[in-house]
Amino acid sequence: MRELVLRIGGNGTLRCLYTDEFPLAKLGTIKIKRATVIRWNEPTQKWEVWSQHKRRRLYQHRRRTACLAWENNHQKELLE
Repeated sequence: MRELVLRIGGNGTLRCLYTDEFPLAKLGTIKIKRATVIRWNEPTQKWEVWSQHKRRRLYQHRRRTACLAWENNHQKELLE
């Protein structure tokens, strides 16, 4: 099992990167919000990571797997 970083807010809300490896449902009801979205940009022929909150492009690359890795690392850094 990988390490899971949980941030607990003042109101008891948990923030973390979701993984199927940790049974979060055992802690209570789960509400999931995506922080980013990865989409294909046809004119540039690149994958892009976009912020859901600020609605701006954060990263782009020709390979989707590179965007997925960047997205995961970026979100981990924000939680630490």
